[in-house]
Amino acid sequence: MLINSRRLSVVLLLVITGLTACGSDEKKEVGQVAANVNGHEITIYQINQVLAHATGVTEANLAQARHEILDKLIDQELAVTKATDAKLDRSPEVVMALDAARREILAKAYYEQVANSAVGVESDKVKSYFDDHPALFSNRRIYSMVDIAFKSDDKAVALVKNMVASNKPMQEIAQALKANGTLFEAHNYNSPAEKLSLEMLPSIAKLSDGQTGVVLAGPVVHVINVIKSQQAPVTFEVASPMIQKYLSSADKQALVAAEMKRLKDTAKIEYVGEFNKASAPVAAPTASVKASEDKAAEAASIAKGAAGIK
Repeated sequence: MLINSRRLSVVLLLVITGLTACGSDEKKEVGQVAANVNGHEITIYQINQVLAHATGVTEANLAQARHEILDKLIDQELAVTKATDAKLDRSPEVVMALDAARREILAKAYYEQVANSAVGVESDKVKSYFDDHPALFSNRRIYSMVDIAFKSDDKAVALVKNMVASNKPMQEIAQALKANGTLFEAHNYNSPAEKLSLEMLPSIAKLSDGQTGVVLAGPVVHVINVIKSQQAPVTFEVASPMIQKYLSSADKQALVAAEMKRLKDTAKIEYVGEFNKASAPVAAPTASVKASEDKAAEAASIAKGAAGIK
């Protein structure tokens, strides 16, 4: 059953207020209460809880942000009161949505508990990651490139490899692909190493200025010509905190994944009807490719942070 946007807004208000109101029956110390709305207290704790997830808040606008959050919490309190008076909290749609929100919050709390059991990342692992990714750090470059990308097929790949080996210019390669009936995209752009695909970066890093290469990235072929590049290395001292953070996050994700696998392996799970595994549709190959690209983008983000704090 679908929930319309207006009803969903009420559900979210109920969830948020219900969660932040835990312990509201306890006597509150003076200074904890930020406002009273028809006898219902809104606390500074609730404001701080929302503030912890807010973006764009600085020391300069902190006071204004706290007042704006309080105004929104007052609006929520008024809406929740009216929703409760109208018995919307008993609607099957709202009950299901509240239960779904509760389940999601509890599951997330367990994931976080498991993740927090991760031990610290050893310094030698941080150094190894730095050494294993010179194109991101010690040999980092900012590239000016032309990129011709097309979906891989044997004929087109053989065509471009032969043309690259013969030092043909990119314009001729594009014309040859067009004559071959191959659909492609061509882009000319400037990019630091960390904004390139981590899967492609090692191959691109081997290209000298003016050199062209063929780089495979899953089902896509890239013909890359490095017009020119500029050395912009990142030192280990600068990169180390970002690598530490990334590896710590990776360790936590691995712990959660291992725990969920353990729970699934020991649980009795029966798939029924169309969800029976024997009749489940085969996952599209592009899904794994997309996952790989997401992982590469996440890994490269540590270099973005390192470059940004130089």
